[in-house]
Amino acid sequence: MVGSALLPLTLSCDRQPSSTPSEPAEAPPPVEEERVLEEGRSEFNHVVVTQQGSMRRMYFEVDGKRLLQSTYDVARPQMLHHEVFQTMVGSLLVQPGVQRMCMIGLGGGQLSNYLFRTVPGLTIDVVEICPEVVRLARAYFGVPDDPRYRTHVDDGRVFVEQQEPASVDLLVHDAYRGHSIPKHLRTQEFFESCAARLAPGGVLVANMHRRSARYPADRATMAAVFRHCYRFSSADDVQTSVVSTMAEDVVSPEVLLANAQRLQPGFDIDLRGLAGRCLVDEAGWDPTAIPHDDFEGTLDEAARRHNLSCAPRCDGDE
Repeated sequence: MVGSALLPLTLSCDRQPSSTPSEPAEAPPPVEEERVLEEGRSEFNHVVVTQQGSMRRMYFEVDGKRLLQSTYDVARPQMLHHEVFQTMVGSLLVQPGVQRMCMIGLGGGQLSNYLFRTVPGLTIDVVEICPEVVRLARAYFGVPDDPRYRTHVDDGRVFVEQQEPASVDLLVHDAYRGHSIPKHLRTQEFFESCAARLAPGGVLVANMHRRSARYPADRATMAAVFRHCYRFSSADDVQTSVVSTMAEDVVSPEVLLANAQRLQPGFDIDLRGLAGRCLVDEAGWDPTAIPHDDFEGTLDEAARRHNLSCAPRCDGDE
């Protein structure tokens, strides 16, 4: 012991040990290796599905590196265990009467699966650019086979612009390709298209990295389009989701908490705590930072070009 004198140690053959030697501790069980279950390739992605213990993972492999896209715990398939998806549930605190949902970006379907189970009568359309993501998500990640849960292989913006105006209560934007988002899914014109598809009181929720270099530009863009934006953060303030709406009135903290208390019995995440981690984002975003469409030709052509640019970062990303 530091700072203490060392006492002499005496041994006697006549003294018996005061206690028997302890049994050697059992070695911990070996950690199961992560093994590949299946791979798929399309013109957009090299998709790898693995399993380690009860955890399945979906990766995009780029230049020999795996970028994690989604996880699925086969031992707890009902659980929404990623904090970023939990913050996206904040959209229901702003608009609790969701019945029609459209999601851009499927991945392993963790959020869409969870909302399909927990929101009674919810109909879901999920659009995903990569056919292999859809196939593998259905095979390994518990995406349900149900007429109320439809998957579409298409570009997210092309799909949104084909929908009827005011036809969606909740539009979920999670179109990451690795760590980046194709530019045509970040412009003011894109968010204007989204706003036009929201029903009265409808909301758009976007998975955003608040500490990324592009966050100020993305927030300036959303502030230029939507009347109100609410930022929900994880308990450690690392994960962030922004909920935007064209509704006239601001949803007060008291209403957010009341909505959380009413919905809480149907959810296994802390909605009350989530309501307390909501901020109405301040104004003052730089309008000169807003990205705009700058492509010629058809939207289909531009969408394809931007989607193919992501290897792993998309053109125009910082």
